[in-house]
Amino acid sequence: LAAAGIPSALVTSSDAVKMQRLFDMIPRLRGLFLTVIDGSMVTHSKPHPEGYCRAAREIGMEPERCVVFEDSLQGLAAGRASGATVVGLATTYPVSRVEPLSDVVISSWQELPLERLVELMS
Repeated sequence: LAAAGIPSALVTSSDAVKMQRLFDMIPRLRGLFLTVIDGSMVTHSKPHPEGYCRAAREIGMEPERCVVFEDSLQGLAAGRASGATVVGLATTYPVSRVEPLSDVVISSWQELPLERLVELMS
């Protein structure tokens, strides 16, 4: 995404301590995102859209021009409520559970080429 000039953010319900452990384990992960919004940075957790709306502001985008990738039902609902296009990952739940809360459903990142992602942002 960065190579294509597409800003990205990570929005998680995990707290800052848990995220720091993850970043310590995978040092390059933090650098893949312009901003990280963790659970300690919002008043309302998912399914409230606050985290996604804040992330959109911080990367300089309107939520309606953003694409949310989610595998949790709470996160899918939050993405939908933010006004973003929602790509549901059918990895944790089956397609039948993910599809009603998603605009697009994939079971693998390879199913969504960059060109299609750019279309979803338009």
